[in-house]
Amino acid sequence: MNKSNYEQIEIDFCNSPAGVIRIGTEIYNGGDMANNPHFGTVTKIMQSPAFGVSIEINPEGGSGRQKYTMSPCLFSEKYLGHGGTRIVTKSAYQQYRDQILKQYSAR
Repeated sequence: MNKSNYEQIEIDFCNSPAGVIRIGTEIYNGGDMANNPHFGTVTKIMQSPAFGVSIEINPEGGSGRQKYTMSPCLFSEKYLGHGGTRIVTKSAYQQYRDQILKQYSAR
């Protein structure tokens, strides 16, 4: 199998300014019915003729998950607190958390 590895990949977030995912980018995966929410790190970006670009994620210890790969199209630019924006950068998740905490403390 012929695979190429990349150091970074640009992701077009549906006509928004392009984001860049690099090896070492910290991510937040909000989970779903079968997977617990967790933080992780991008460890590899691969190109395969059969599957296109894939991103390998190494979850933080204690999440109970092993390394996994995913398509870059699953990333969202902004975390909105629901399943539609499940996988984002850690900084996007932190911006959402800061906004919510600010809303609650203003009451």
